[in-house]
Amino acid sequence: MSGRRKILALLITVAATIALGVSAYLTWVTWQSGTVVGCTAESLLDCDDVLASRWSKWFGLPVSLLGGLTYLAILGLCWPAAHRPNGVAMSGLFALALLAAGAAVWFVGLQTIQLQSFCMYCLTVHCCGLVVGVLTLLLYVDKSGSHDYDQMRSLLGVADADFEDDVTETAQGPSATQLLASLLFAAVGLAALMGGQLLSVPDETMVMEAVEFQPLSIDSSEELVADENPIDEGPTDGGQMVIATDLPSGSAVDGGAFENEPDTVASIFGTGPRQVVFRALPESIDVNSMPLMGSTEAPHVMLEMMDYTCDHCRKLHPHLHAALQRYGDQLAVLIHHVPLSKKCNQYVKKDFPGKKNACDYAQLAIGVWKLAPEKFPEYHHWLLESEKIPNIVKARRQAIRLVGEAILLEKKVKAETTKRLAKQATTFNRLNSGLPVLLFADGALRGVPDESQQLFDYLEATLGIEAR
Repeated sequence: MSGRRKILALLITVAATIALGVSAYLTWVTWQSGTVVGCTAESLLDCDDVLASRWSKWFGLPVSLLGGLTYLAILGLCWPAAHRPNGVAMSGLFALALLAAGAAVWFVGLQTIQLQSFCMYCLTVHCCGLVVGVLTLLLYVDKSGSHDYDQMRSLLGVADADFEDDVTETAQGPSATQLLASLLFAAVGLAALMGGQLLSVPDETMVMEAVEFQPLSIDSSEELVADENPIDEGPTDGGQMVIATDLPSGSAVDGGAFENEPDTVASIFGTGPRQVVFRALPESIDVNSMPLMGSTEAPHVMLEMMDYTCDHCRKLHPHLHAALQRYGDQLAVLIHHVPLSKKCNQYVKKDFPGKKNACDYAQLAIGVWKLAPEKFPEYHHWLLESEKIPNIVKARRQAIRLVGEAILLEKKVKAETTKRLAKQATTFNRLNSGLPVLLFADGALRGVPDESQQLFDYLEATLGIEAR
């Protein structure tokens, strides 16, 4: 084997090994329903949109599994092919390398055009696939002999006739028939991959899983609520003002800063402040200080971290809506908006096309709540009830219909909303999680259930709640 062929084989081995390792990791994460390291909702590359899409599966199997098997086969054929370039191993390696490179082009195209989101792990595999394809092509067309020492023996006339024929065949490389077979295999494999993904039933649900977040503490150098002039976090208009003077003893905010200062409006509905504590958050929350789905007097309150432009959040909404209808006044959901856009979320590094108006939707929703809290549930449901979010123009019109032109003209509302969103982004960022997340007093759920009954079972087992 010539030195050049050894180098090419070594480089193919390195690239295929990297691709195999990453593919194996993605397959394991998929089967374990785990979270991919470094892929939070606010990361530069939006992994969840890619890994939870229909294009991540082939008839229910993770495509990373298929990729891993392909690269495992490439590793097995690489050195035999380099040693004997006219043999079956070379034909098999060339076919698999073409398949890997073609699949890389297919998946990068899907991420660019269809999903408009990118997964760094997937891109690593695809880059390795393209590298393997190019290196294998160079190995395929290389004319250097595979047995330099034995070729020298042949030239000196000390090798037998059969070996001379073998050397001549080796120097010539694969036959036209072998080339055609390799091309046909790669074409059929690519057609099966693309056709299978187009024909298989879409499955874009994110598996619901119970998670445990460590209690957060407020760092003195980066307080969540450090402001000399705290804003009014409650509704801007409405009924009886109730002064919050007594905090629950032993709560997360006992003796410290909390979201509503004593002069904050408690609720348009005339109820007093009610602090609820979530283990994952550094401070308790007054149920009157955030948009709420359900009754302020509900004995069980959970908090949803969500974004209107998040596909998984939209898929979770009908299950939450069904739970609220099933349990009535026993259950309420606080809405913690986390728009995934750098326009109002300082932790987002890049705006993806589908999320460019995320801040606008959140600001409109919070604006509706501030101006007319009783209208918020209707607007929130309207934004989430369809598969795709309404365009921003329709969203503004709907908000105006509910609360009037003030939602577009009230500068104070917009300023307070901007500050609120920045603060809530900090809280979410500290959890190092993806969306959506449901927080309970002592636990949390992440992801989307396959059906509402899964959520019902969890709530009834965890909260002891019963259908009304």
